[in-house]
Amino acid sequence: MGIPMMYQIQKEKCFPLPSYDLEDINRVKVTLYGKILDRNYTQLLHANGDLDLNTVFLLDKVQKKETISKDDFRRLKKLELVEGRYPNIYVSHKIANVVGKETEYVKNKGLANDVYKQLILNAIEKMDGCGVSQFKEVLKGALPESLDQKQQAKKITNLLQAMKKDGLIVLEGKGHSAKWYLANRK
Repeated sequence: MGIPMMYQIQKEKCFPLPSYDLEDINRVKVTLYGKILDRNYTQLLHANGDLDLNTVFLLDKVQKKETISKDDFRRLKKLELVEGRYPNIYVSHKIANVVGKETEYVKNKGLANDVYKQLILNAIEKMDGCGVSQFKEVLKGALPESLDQKQQAKKITNLLQAMKKDGLIVLEGKGHSAKWYLANRK
């Protein structure tokens, strides 16, 4: 009974929820946060006082950068509270506007694929052909921050393949020496 009560008290104060460590069979460690960890989540709770305790619990885990289950992610996504690709989730645009995290949202969401494609075309044109490592450098900082290095590399590969399929670019060579060129170059 005590755990839900502590959650409720912290929720009402708009503080982060307590963290419980149950690793030791004979001991329970509780961390109570008597201060705000993330002001934006506090504002979110103030603006949405009708959120149920389970939803607040999940948002608290997101706030603390803890992994939540895929089912919980889908639930928060359905409520339009979070976005991203699991497990790299972040506050949704709807909530970002409420809590003043618009810039963080844009960094996490990234740009439209058309913008990336235009950057790729510009790079190919200016450098007269580019390898994948050059694209990584050109797109560095523009790709979503929510993606890790492997996911960013996959996104670049997907963009290049889509552009090849659309007849915009062609690949010449194999392996590390392969370069992408404009399809209509002279």
